[in-house]
Amino acid sequence: MALMGLALLAVTWTMRAEPVIPPQRSLISDALESNAKVAVWLLESKGQSELVAYLHRMERKARVRAMVFNATGHLVAGKAVGGAADLARQTARSTDVEFALSGVHILGAHRAAGRGGRIYVLVAAMPRGLLSALQVQPRTRIIRLFAVLCVAGIVCFGLAFYLADPVKKLRAATRRVAAGDLSVRVAPQLGRRRDELADLGRDFDAMAERLAALMGAQRRLLGDVSHELRTPLTRLNLALELARRHAGSDAAPALDRIEREAGQLNELIGQLLTLSRLETGDSASRTEPVNLCEIVREAAADAGLEAKNHCCSIRIVHLDECTIRGDGALLRSALENLLRNALHYAPENSAVEIELRCAEHHAQLSVRDFGPGVPEAHLQNIFRPFFRVDEARDRASGGAGLGLSIVERAITSHGGTVEARNAPGGGLIVTITLPQN
Repeated sequence: MALMGLALLAVTWTMRAEPVIPPQRSLISDALESNAKVAVWLLESKGQSELVAYLHRMERKARVRAMVFNATGHLVAGKAVGGAADLARQTARSTDVEFALSGVHILGAHRAAGRGGRIYVLVAAMPRGLLSALQVQPRTRIIRLFAVLCVAGIVCFGLAFYLADPVKKLRAATRRVAAGDLSVRVAPQLGRRRDELADLGRDFDAMAERLAALMGAQRRLLGDVSHELRTPLTRLNLALELARRHAGSDAAPALDRIEREAGQLNELIGQLLTLSRLETGDSASRTEPVNLCEIVREAAADAGLEAKNHCCSIRIVHLDECTIRGDGALLRSALENLLRNALHYAPENSAVEIELRCAEHHAQLSVRDFGPGVPEAHLQNIFRPFFRVDEARDRASGGAGLGLSIVERAITSHGGTVEARNAPGGGLIVTITLPQN
């Protein structure tokens, strides 16, 4: 409102020195003279009705109310306004155009002679705003336009910034939540705002806090259940050994099946515990020099034994000498899970390929299988816990869906990234990028 007031003051200041009668006096005088002659000719040639119609056309097209008076100030045609009759009598005795003020109008009058020397006066009532527009100088118009544009620009910019700034903060916070950071809060960044955007920020904070509480409870439940399952599983293995001693050969197949299922259950519980430690941050990684080349060789050799059971092989395609800082045991576990996942879907007589390439600031480790691949829509979801692709990577051919989750959490804890993509010739390529600190 203060800015608008300043703009109005500027407009008022530029109007203050304007004369009442415009400088285009001769132009208006010529127009009044020609219209007065036409009006007198219509009155004497075609009658008063034609004159009235002509005056109406003037008012409609030029926004000028016109009246015709005789020399004594008597109204002949038109609708008179205050002061018009007096101006008509004065003009009847003059040869020049006369002007006068009448409320919101400026009156202009011009005389014209008819047949027999009769004198008529055409009086035109013109709005002051119309004449002001005609007499405004270019410099004045520029000042007014500049004032309006400045005020409009400042107000619009301030309003846009006022509305857009909290939206940007909300958008940034939403992206952080989508990336897994549930500690972000928006309300402190919005200051003392009391509008709907501030309410939205507070609702966002409540949502983030609730999500953090639910995720924390889920992780604690996962870890607690996994720990509690270890005890009955240990007792189950002990009971299995006792059963083997007392059972005959007929029970051996059933006992072997129990042992295999118990082993799978034990592996699943181990994966759950590992995932729980990674997500809660309880497994603080050691920071020590790690030779990635050595880890790749050892993991490939161990996975090669399992690969024979799948009628496939492990092949190291490229191996650069590379050393980073991190937790060697955790990185080896991540690579083993990655190789185990690839072996599940590698076709018979195929190879799982490993590449390790070192750049100036990062190391890149890739594992490729030649299996069915993953639909594009699910490439980002395969790193979620317990996620399986129904078409190609279901429970029958794969595990519980925790291996790639452990890989993603382990690499993220080292400041790296994991990306999966379908290979052009078929199969899946999982690429790990680790920073070289």
